[in-house]
Amino acid sequence: MRTPSYYRDQAERARRLARSVTDRERAKDVLAQVAQEYDELAEDLECGAGEPRHSELLPRSNNGSR
Repeated sequence: MRTPSYYRDQAERARRLARSVTDRERAKDVLAQVAQEYDELAEDLECGAGEPRHSELLPRSNNGSR
């Protein structure tokens, strides 16, 4: 499993991309939402949540389980 800091980095990356898109408001909104989801996932992992929000963002192992 990846660390919460990995997901914080992904959230910041999405924010940087959102800021760089100036002529596509929808793209900015989508990237901002992705950043929010990564932040929430990182928070859940930091707090030891049994079932983190946005678990679909977690990497899958080679055998198909998370």
